[in-house]
Amino acid sequence: MHGVEKKFTRGYGGASNKEIHMDDKTKELVRSLNQPHRVANMLALFKMCEQAATIIQAQASQIAALNEKAPATPAPKKVTKKAD
Repeated sequence: MHGVEKKFTRGYGGASNKEIHMDDKTKELVRSLNQPHRVANMLALFKMCEQAATIIQAQASQIAALNEKAPATPAPKKVTKKAD
């Protein structure tokens, strides 16, 4: 892929050790969008893009809600040793 890492495509050509939890409908959507040359109907491809945008917007709002609930914790400070 010319140095570009594909993510969230487990089972569809992407190599990932993480388990990805998506329902079958979302997996099919991701598979189709990863291989747009296989979609014969352009109108269907546009519809898939709209569905993907809707899913992304919903997930973004869920992430924002979780970030609001999570307490703000500072990053742990690294301990550095001074050379004598």
